[in-house]
Amino acid sequence: MSRIHDIYRDVDERRHDFREVERRLPANDIRQQVSRCMNCGQPFCHAYGCPLGNLVPDQNRAVADGDDHRAYELLSRHSDFPEFTARVCPALCEASCVHQLDEEAVMIRQSEKHIIETAFANGWVKPRPPVNENGKSVAVVGAGPAGLSAAVTLRRKGWKVTVYEKNANIGGLLRYGIPCFKLDKALIERRRALLEAEGIVFVTGVEVGTDGLNLLLEAVNRFGELSGHVFAVFIDEFLGFIVGFLKFVELCTQVGINLVIDKSLFLGSGSGDECGIHGGLRVVELV
Repeated sequence: MSRIHDIYRDVDERRHDFREVERRLPANDIRQQVSRCMNCGQPFCHAYGCPLGNLVPDQNRAVADGDDHRAYELLSRHSDFPEFTARVCPALCEASCVHQLDEEAVMIRQSEKHIIETAFANGWVKPRPPVNENGKSVAVVGAGPAGLSAAVTLRRKGWKVTVYEKNANIGGLLRYGIPCFKLDKALIERRRALLEAEGIVFVTGVEVGTDGLNLLLEAVNRFGELSGHVFAVFIDEFLGFIVGFLKFVELCTQVGINLVIDKSLFLGSGSGDECGIHGGLRVVELV
């Protein structure tokens, strides 16, 4: 069986709108395509290709068996936003697919799109608030792919999360760098509703490094309990970390807050794509 190359809507149809140019492949076509994955002896797609570590062979097996719910459970273990990666990820998993050695790679990205859109259509994608709150607060600066990923991870660990974004809407590169014909912006709003239902608060139109730092300090003083473990998180691809951080330190000093660097965690490098959670995460304890 060969790979399906006709994945786009008809030109006469899409010339009249700005919607996504790719069409949804029929479920039966997807199942036949991913069944090729079952003949693989070495899944480099998972062990080497995917930066997120998606369980590609397992979720493809579930799709091939007609168990889309199981496929979604497997996909959501490692991917916070599969509806985005299924559209804009460069599909390094497919580049690592051993089938391309003698034929063509399995259509893993299209399978992922089938899984997540089927999950949304059946109501399987639900808010996942933390089971237990840890009583700590965190500010994430930048609501791009990296900031959203950080916010989701922290919230599910029990943090009270507020995300500050300089633009009018969240999404960063997803919204302002990728055109609608590749990624429908309604998908961002659909995900935002889920994140807000989980308890994540978005504050837009605030640029940290200028007026946003004062707002951030105000938020810290409002709910932070400075004698406890209060953290500020900065995503450096949006902040210009060094300059913004020094300004933050200066303002903290002015109001009598001492800063102790508690932890520095590097989540990846590069710019933009949520596939690898790019950007730097700095955690600072206020004492």
